[in-house]
Amino acid sequence: MPGIYRLSARAVQLIKRDGLFADGGNLYLARKNGGASWLFVYKDRVTGRRREMGLGPVHTVSLQEARQKAEEARKLLWNGGDPIAAKRGQRAALLQQRTFGDYADEFVKSILPDFKNEKHRYQWEQTLRVYATSLRPKLIGDITTADVLAVLEPIWRTKRETAQRLQGRLERVFQAAKVAGLVQDNPASWKDKLKVHFGTKKKAAEHHAAMPYTDLPAFMVELRQRTSLSALALEFTILTAARTGELQGAADIRRLSCCSSSDSRWWFPSCSLSSSCSRSRPRRCVCL
Repeated sequence: MPGIYRLSARAVQLIKRDGLFADGGNLYLARKNGGASWLFVYKDRVTGRRREMGLGPVHTVSLQEARQKAEEARKLLWNGGDPIAAKRGQRAALLQQRTFGDYADEFVKSILPDFKNEKHRYQWEQTLRVYATSLRPKLIGDITTADVLAVLEPIWRTKRETAQRLQGRLERVFQAAKVAGLVQDNPASWKDKLKVHFGTKKKAAEHHAAMPYTDLPAFMVELRQRTSLSALALEFTILTAARTGELQGAADIRRLSCCSSSDSRWWFPSCSLSSSCSRSRPRRCVCL
């Protein structure tokens, strides 16, 4: 056929300069920076723009194989199709056959270099393997929010922190899959899917056990029989209602605060209430 098959296998090996070299029938040999590949070049029938579709590198795809691929693309164009769109559709169809386990392992492997802490790397791998076991053999495109709930609900009340981390990691995996075209929606999205079911991520407040105030006088009598620093610190805390953080780490109560003999008050300097000592004046006082 005139106009096509202009190149020979020997010519492909001999051409070394950069540029596009036509074989005919929309097939080109492209050389750039020492590399060589095959291109199918055509005009988009809708936009009129020039489009280029890669057919593979020369060292992998022979001239004959490139011509065969170009012929298939020309037939698709003749029938009103778009070679690039068809190629993307075939790739998406193959990708959608991937299981959640395969894709999750690949995703985790891709982000592991971002973690400086080895513990975080281990946790990412383990949570998706141990707690998301039921999801792993399923096709990633078939997983629904109901499947995600079946994984999270058994541990949401008993292992809240683990469940929240697992949810966040599942959401990231599915979001990456969405960007890759493997899923249409993110079944693990907290904002769009799971928040309405679980309500809130905040764990119910758990108060510390407290002594009935009626028992406090007897407790103070017993406490004052002790002379240790911790006993003195506890008595000081009870009498002044000071925060425990204001006492922790202090070698001596007198070092932490200073007493004014004129008004019998304990004054807390700024540096005892904050990590910054930029202000030297007292910020807070409590009466004895």
